[in-house]
Amino acid sequence: MEGLFAIEFARMGSPTTGLEIRDVHLAKAEFARKILNLSNCGLVQGEVQKIPASLGQFNVIICTGILYHLDFPD
Repeated sequence: MEGLFAIEFARMGSPTTGLEIRDVHLAKAEFARKILNLSNCGLVQGEVQKIPASLGQFNVIICTGILYHLDFPD
């Protein structure tokens, strides 16, 4: 599910930010966020290799299901 970890941790009370690259995935995550009324969950469109500095600092960053999509020869 798109935004799964951001949404689930927000449901537990943590402030979260989810990063999605595709419009359709961001829309699905935003739909779930709105339905669950999670004001502590932010959702942003962007690339994991280029996380905007404007998002601030994070205590934890979870990257799941994306590593095999990245184009790194090593």
